[in-house]
Amino acid sequence: MNIFSFPIRGFDNHGRGHYGAPRGSHTHQGIDLVCEAGTPIQSPIVGMITKIGWPYPDESRQHLRYVEITSEGWAYRVMYVEPLVELWQNVTAGDIICRSLTLKDIFPGITDHIHFEVIDSKNNHVDPTPVYLAGRSQLWDID
Repeated sequence: MNIFSFPIRGFDNHGRGHYGAPRGSHTHQGIDLVCEAGTPIQSPIVGMITKIGWPYPDESRQHLRYVEITSEGWAYRVMYVEPLVELWQNVTAGDIICRSLTLKDIFPGITDHIHFEVIDSKNNHVDPTPVYLAGRSQLWDID
């Protein structure tokens, strides 16, 4: 499914899903998009798969992965997924790149979601909300 069709996670036992939400000693670096575990996730952009990584270093969370797509110097990450692509693969917006995973086993009471973040060419996290809103508006743009 298109990530722009998912709502941003509201409040649950583990906080909120908007950019900048408190996360202990730091702030949330992306947005959480609510979806059921097992949902096929489409690439939000045209680009190349430049990283398939782990958002957490500890072994109990090693099944949680992220897929990073780079386009024009910007990186777009989709986290808490099972990758279905290969490193250096070219993708088009709409290609299936991964499948969402449950977070409820690790974080009881959390709403299942994927995490979406945007990193600029200087390796700074930027608020992905404008990208999300632009993509969401295109879903309903009928010309």
